[in-house]
Amino acid sequence: MITRRIIGLRGLALAGLGALAAPAALRAQAWQPSGPIRIVVPFPAGGTTDILARLFAQRMTETMGVSVVVENRGGGGGSIGADVVAKAAPDGQTLLFHNLTFSTTTAALEFVNRACTPSSGISRRSASARMCR
Repeated sequence: MITRRIIGLRGLALAGLGALAAPAALRAQAWQPSGPIRIVVPFPAGGTTDILARLFAQRMTETMGVSVVVENRGGGGGSIGADVVAKAAPDGQTLLFHNLTFSTTTAALEFVNRACTPSSGISRRSASARMCR
């Protein structure tokens, strides 16, 4: 038992030394934006998600010293804004500020047929339950 612990500690120490000896190209690189950072909010202006995104943008501007722009792209239940971010340049300067309902609604709609089994005996008054009839 003690020999396993010693071997484990030696392995951990060797891994740490290996990480320190790794060339700079293998280590995490510092990231500096080359222009303004764009936060896309896939909802109309004035909503809760938009207000939170603007608060984050203000704090990011203060912290990073780079201008952060909030852009509202409402429509399609958030899909239009998500599409804009997905098609943006992969430079890390375009961010999506979304809420949880986008991912949970999408996942729930994938399992609509499973939720509508006649043996469940549960009568739901939701959009997904009406789709199962």
